[in-house]
Amino acid sequence: MSGDKRRETTRRPRVIARPPVSAGPLRDLKDLLYKLYLDADAPTMEAVAAAIAEDDGLLGAPSKDTVHRCLVSTEVPPNQADVAAVAVVLARMAAWDPNDAQARARDLWVQARMAGPLGQSIAECDPMALEVHRAIDAPLVDDGAELPRLPTYVPRAHDQKLREVVDRAAAGITGIAVLVGGSSTGKTRACWEAVQHLPAGWRLWHPINPSHPEAALEHLPAIGPRTVVWLNEAQHYLDTSGESGEQIAARLRDVMRDPDRAPILVLGTLWPDHWDALTAAPSSGDAPHAHVQARALLSGTAIRVPARFDEAALQSLQTASVGDARLRQAVEQAQQGRITQYLAGGPALVERYETAPPAARALVNAAMDARRLGHGTDIPMAFLESAAWTYLDEFEQDQLGDDWLEKALAYTAAAVHGVRGLLARRRQRLPGSDTTNLDSLTYRLADYLEQHGRLERRYLMPPEGFWNAVAEHIHVPDYLMNFANAAHIRWRKQLATELYGRVTSTHPKALAKLISLLIEADKDEEVKRLAHMATDIGDSFTLVQIATTYAGKGVRGKARDFALQAIDAGQLDTLEVVDRVLAGRRETAGGASFEIPGDDGPRPRSVGQPLRTRRSPQDWHEAPVWFYPASSGSAPWVLAEVAGRQEEAERLAAEAAAAGATWAWLNVAAVRLEAEDRAEAVDRLIHLAADAGDLSALQWLAGRRAAAGDNTEANRLALLALNAGNPAAAIHLMFDEEGSDHTHLQLMRYGLTIEGKISGPW
Repeated sequence: MSGDKRRETTRRPRVIARPPVSAGPLRDLKDLLYKLYLDADAPTMEAVAAAIAEDDGLLGAPSKDTVHRCLVSTEVPPNQADVAAVAVVLARMAAWDPNDAQARARDLWVQARMAGPLGQSIAECDPMALEVHRAIDAPLVDDGAELPRLPTYVPRAHDQKLREVVDRAAAGITGIAVLVGGSSTGKTRACWEAVQHLPAGWRLWHPINPSHPEAALEHLPAIGPRTVVWLNEAQHYLDTSGESGEQIAARLRDVMRDPDRAPILVLGTLWPDHWDALTAAPSSGDAPHAHVQARALLSGTAIRVPARFDEAALQSLQTASVGDARLRQAVEQAQQGRITQYLAGGPALVERYETAPPAARALVNAAMDARRLGHGTDIPMAFLESAAWTYLDEFEQDQLGDDWLEKALAYTAAAVHGVRGLLARRRQRLPGSDTTNLDSLTYRLADYLEQHGRLERRYLMPPEGFWNAVAEHIHVPDYLMNFANAAHIRWRKQLATELYGRVTSTHPKALAKLISLLIEADKDEEVKRLAHMATDIGDSFTLVQIATTYAGKGVRGKARDFALQAIDAGQLDTLEVVDRVLAGRRETAGGASFEIPGDDGPRPRSVGQPLRTRRSPQDWHEAPVWFYPASSGSAPWVLAEVAGRQEEAERLAAEAAAAGATWAWLNVAAVRLEAEDRAEAVDRLIHLAADAGDLSALQWLAGRRAAAGDNTEANRLALLALNAGNPAAAIHLMFDEEGSDHTHLQLMRYGLTIEGKISGPW
């Protein structure tokens, strides 16, 4: 036997079989990949996957299992980028032209997708590709066998509700369910377990390529019966800049109403704040049709997923953990029943972050601040590099080498307990983008770390370089508006003015906020020009803001002129509001009176406080009684409190605060204060608001402690609020030899000075 024959004989047992596919574009695609595979000398799936992973220029990143499915599955591969990556690597191994192989594979994939049903068989889906979190690592089980990729599943109350929707779909009734809960609470895993109960023949479609909204808009019309539409992190589809989110919601409603497509099952997941943003009734300043379609689609679909396992679920978990070391570890070490978070590696992520080298920690801090102040999930590398440098002190900067960024990124990218690292590089890039351009590269902060950062950094002011990086590297209008608001309330008015000016054409409230800042800066000519713009487009909201801002400055003539214009535009109560502001006082139900705030929130127009003195006890420490009159009038938590249902009021306030409405706690506290409830009960509610990150709550607490004569605690709280970005808290500061230098430095950041009294641009 010749040498060639011997090599062929030894190679054949490991050659995979050609997939049996009917004639058509899919078979042409499979034939192309199979021919490449044979000409490449039948490499192992591990070798192909490894070669793909080494090439950062490839958009796809298939695992060895995904490579295997691309070659042998009888279904259309779900991701075009994965198919192209396999074709390129096999072509290189087979000495083909990689560009030609990639182009042919892409064209055939599109033809096959257009010719066949969306999605793939549920039995062939990979839960990790559907974004189910990987669990922590654990030792081998007692008999030496490896553990399954996913821990044993323990159903909870929300699983039963989800199962009912799935069972109706299996019986032929189209349905939708959206699981709402915090990071790593088990939402996506619950959806994965639920679809396992669907009968054979059901398919699952996860629209992600080339982007979430583009994939959904392009392919939704082709959806067929017995298909699960998988919308993990549904905000990527429904809460997008521009009109695509509303278009996707409308098309989903259309296909769900089409009897010829039934049954269809739509499964989605959302964090509470995203749910609130998509379903909340629009306020007077919102765009008139914001999220109309999304609200209609989502109405009545929420299934709440608790952050913790209750006692019954923990008992079931004890039983299930007998054969799974990961579950045993979670039962023993997870705090307060947070099992799913522990399994997803949350504690290990926090530990790695807290022990990170300075440069790596600076990168993560910059990402945390970007997320909590308004950026989306994918953060540009150029922004992170620019901002992170300024999170380091001078000594730390001097110790870094030229490769500091590469080392920091390597540290943050390393997996932790088998789950994604602190910062994950996003492989998806815009078609045709330059991979050498930092603005085209983005990184995503681990979900658990994001929530950790929102809590731990809620009272911290980002450094100056952070804001400079925002101005230079952030270009998405929605994010710019968020950062403009964040800069505004933190007294960075020059930056806020610049950012508002960049988004006036896309955000209705930006023009009003910009004009208010210009009025404060006495730039009357620019105000006049922009006011004409608002009048021409009938922007009554902006006209009201101009009138009240001039009234706040005591400019009566201009205030009344713009109030009359606002009335002509339909804002009938504007003149009354202006008169009240011009009067400079507002009485509360309890008889106390306060100065009217500016548009930044509760703060006096001027401050002149002698050292070691306070205002009267009935003044600033009670001010939040009227902080949020517009939002609290019909708020459910306030109505419950007024009706005497205190437990229900606190429950509703807790839900609202969890969804981002931190002022809900202050509303309840204000009503309770007017009812002359116990001071400690009111303080407890204000503390809850402060813990949720409400800066005005810190100011209120400082005032109440000052009124009680506890100057040390009042000073501590006032400085905490000042450092977090609320200069109005300076009114409660007491100065002594030990703290005056630090306080002076804090106040200088806002242009305030201490010369026997606090003074500055208020």
